[in-house]
Amino acid sequence: MPHPPPETTLYIGLDAKRAFCTATGLGQYSRRLIEGFARVAPSLAQTTGIRFHFILYTPFRRLDWQPPPNTRTITMRPSWWRRPFHWWWRTWYVGKLASRQTNLFHGLSNELPLNLNCPSVVTIHDLLFREIPRNFPWIDRQIYAWKVRQALARATRIICITQHVRQQVLEWSHCSPERLSVIPPPLSPLCFQDADTLENNLPSWLNDKLRDAPRPWLLFFGRLEYRKNLHGIVQALAQFPHTWTLIVVGKPTRYGNRCYRVLQPHLRRGVREWRALDPLPAPRLLALIRQVDLVLFPSLAEGFGYPVAEALAMGTPVLAGDHPAMREAGGNAALYVPPQSPEAIRSAIDRLLHDQTLRAQLIVRGKTYVQRFHPEQVARQILHLYLDIL
Repeated sequence: MPHPPPETTLYIGLDAKRAFCTATGLGQYSRRLIEGFARVAPSLAQTTGIRFHFILYTPFRRLDWQPPPNTRTITMRPSWWRRPFHWWWRTWYVGKLASRQTNLFHGLSNELPLNLNCPSVVTIHDLLFREIPRNFPWIDRQIYAWKVRQALARATRIICITQHVRQQVLEWSHCSPERLSVIPPPLSPLCFQDADTLENNLPSWLNDKLRDAPRPWLLFFGRLEYRKNLHGIVQALAQFPHTWTLIVVGKPTRYGNRCYRVLQPHLRRGVREWRALDPLPAPRLLALIRQVDLVLFPSLAEGFGYPVAEALAMGTPVLAGDHPAMREAGGNAALYVPPQSPEAIRSAIDRLLHDQTLRAQLIVRGKTYVQRFHPEQVARQILHLYLDIL
């Protein structure tokens, strides 16, 4: 461990590759956390007398994201021959740098660099490569397992984003329970803004796409892959007798095309429609969530279930798969169904669309429940964890 810097300053190293290179998922987690640190750290310094300075390590930048001012970014030297070896820089060389430059290093996405010689924290988001292996090629499963095992063995403390993930880690590894903390992931700050501000983010072209779409609007968004269970929604709606529009937001995939072909014989213009949209930036997606009648997310397995929590924050009822991680994302404010049962999904859709009392109850509960995912509250919990370690 390096000698501490000046008495009132702690230098925290963060694995920021996802923040600079990944638009969704782990990238969103990293950016929201870093931005939350920047907002919370000054007030924490006033009460504790300890200032935080964050050093962000990334081999390169792919996204147009500007980190907060109280951070320093360290990247791999630009060179055509170095770029193919970015994995080596992140896995090995960052450990050497961080051991000299930081008091504590936090791996934000399931892994830690090797040869790290300072206190460390790792965030484990899921063990989906074990829970639903058909979604991952064999070689990827081996790599993920090795990285996670290495991180679990060497981290001073381990953050699991749900109790479900914590239980999986305990069952799979030999970690002592005392090293594991459950701190939920942060939602976008936009989820806690005034509704009128969000409505301004819904552009006219999106209104044009949905202007003549029959109500109710049912929204599915996320990666179009087997685990997300769009096929379960399709099977349910194929036998749904009422008028509806299914809005699917996500990057086109072969799986998504197969789901569309299954539903296509049951579509009828002005009565039952499928509207596909490319991935939307967060402000536009959240504004769309506010306008739809129901969010559908009967996923088979998740580490958390962001669409569930985001729907609650936007005041839109949500149907979720009955999975432990989803129950932590939605609490008592979502309606859960067995994801493998199209009949259960169809019945739940009908209930959520027509039971106005239930809808009102879920909306009120949701606004209260999601406060635990406010980015500043999450950032404050993690900063206190750092102080406990140091």
